[in-house]
Formats: sequence, C-alpha cells, structure tokens
Amino acid sequence: MNNKLNECTIVTGNYKGDYYLFKNRDKSFITDHKIIHEIIDGIEVVYVTDKSQWVEGMNEYGIGLVYSFLTVKDESSSLYDVNWWVTNTSKTSPEQGKEKGNAFLDIICSKTVKEAVEKVKKYKYNGNYFVGTKEIVFEIEIFKGEVVTNKLELKPKENRIKTNHGVLIPYAGPQETGSNVKRSSSEVRLIGAERQILGFKNYTDLIKRMGQQTFDKTSILNTFRTDDTERTVNQMLLDLNLKIMHFVHFDKNTRFYGIENRLPEDYKEKLRIIVRDKKEFEDDEWLKFNTMRKQLYDFDETQYNFQ
Repeated sequence: MNNKLNECTIVTGNYKGDYYLFKNRDKSFITDHKIIHEIIDGIEVVYVTDKSQWVEGMNEYGIGLVYSFLTVKDESSSLYDVNWWVTNTSKTSPEQGKEKGNAFLDIICSKTVKEAVEKVKKYKYNGNYFVGTKEIVFEIEIFKGEVVTNKLELKPKENRIKTNHGVLIPYAGPQETGSNVKRSSSEVRLIGAERQILGFKNYTDLIKRMGQQTFDKTSILNTFRTDDTERTVNQMLLDLNLKIMHFVHFDKNTRFYGIENRLPEDYKEKLRIIVRDKKEFEDDEWLKFNTMRKQLYDFDETQYNFQ
C-alpha cells in the first residue's frame, strides 16, 4: 500500500518564554500503552511505551524527546491493507523494537541537551525529532544516514510542527510523484495543525485543538485520526518548565494500562504525570470547531493562504 503511512504529528513552541513538546501518535495497528516512571543510572525518567517498545518522554533535567517517522520507499507493508480493528501486529520485529526503544531511552537519559542531540545523531534512526529543555529545543531530521540539525529560536507564541516529510531534508520521506497520498496527507496535516493551534490559551486548550477534526471523521487528512487506515492512539504534552507529562488516552483506539511506578518508596519525585481521558475534551463548545474557529483563533484568515 503506497498511499498509507504511520502518521504522527509533533509540535514544539515557545509558551510564555518556555518551550514545550507535544505529540499526536498515530498507529495502524491496535496497541497497548503504559507509562513507566523510574530511575535509570541515577536519573529520574518518565516515558510512554507499548508492545512495539517505542519510547518517548522526559527526565529530571527537563530534557524531552518526541519523534515522528520518515518513511522510505521500501517500507510499505501488506499489514496496512486491512482495517485497523483487525490489525493487531506491528511490522517492526521485537528485536528491532527493543533496539530502537533502548536507543530512545538512552537519549532521554541524557544530562544535557548537547548530549541528547549527539545521541540522536549517533543512532541515526530515520525521523523528525524535537529534543530540548524549556530553554532550548533542536529540530533534527535524519534520512538514510543524512543528519541535519537546527537550533530553534522561536518567539513567544511561535510554534514549529513536523509531520512525516522532510523540511530540512526536502527529499526525505515520501515524495510528491503523481497521486502520492502519503506526501499530500503529511503536508495537509502540517498546515491543518498550524491553523488549529494559532493563539491557543493554555496547554489544555492546545490538547483540545490537536484532538479535533477539521475534515470528515473518515478522512486521512485530519490531525487527529479516526479513519480505517490510522488511529490517533494517544496525545502527550511535555511541560519542560514544570516537568509535567500530560498523557491523554483514547479508549476507542487503544488500551491504556496505567502508570508503572518503579521509584523507591521513600523517593521524592521530581517529575509529575497527569493522565487524562480524551472524553474530558469532548463535552464543551470546542466540538463546534468549524463554526467557531474565528472566535477561538481571533485572527484574520485572509492574511493566510488557507483557501
């Protein structure tokens, strides 16, 4: 299936002088998530993982990592021909998953941003990365061994979004050749996410906005996916200033197995976890997204090329 893609969306931005990291995670197979809170080599870490052994999170130094995949041409799979509710298998082998999960956990266990960036460059897994603290965030693109790193200098209220195509490496990921739905959907989701989060009021508002659908619910172009190809299985926001992980689970799309606390009983934790149910964001006027967007965003759409 050349028109389908693991389609995650990652965001960073300057919120009141401090950087944050955010991710909508999309999967084409049923998965089960849990949060692990533990100490590794003397460093307190909190991260989300699943049966594919994917890992993303932050540590006590306020260093966080989020990631989105950059596919290559030969990575399509027949698994993506079937509907999400009967697909229960990842195309990543347990060995591959463990290797990558350990690498990402090693990145999260860094004591400085410089160390974290160097580890990302060392492991060289294809993808878009945001790595940083409340003071500084780097965007990194890696594709077929090529690595490009950019230190972000975002102004307050300015955000940066990455989906599943290359920007620093323009030819990375799927290319626009003919009816390449993968590239188009990645680009449309990026533009859609940029629109959705303009002028967000606080982190709860940001989560709400990234959980809405601007197209029909079956469309692959939505930032939050519920179509038969991909499902958004969770949302994660890392407050790098207060060192809080906000984790939002969506029971219709996944299974959440809670927090596995491996900390010593007498240990005073430096990191906090707030687990939230997607239902929390579905009971207010925000559901009227299309009709209320101008009031919510408070900006003039004619300034932008969003026709």
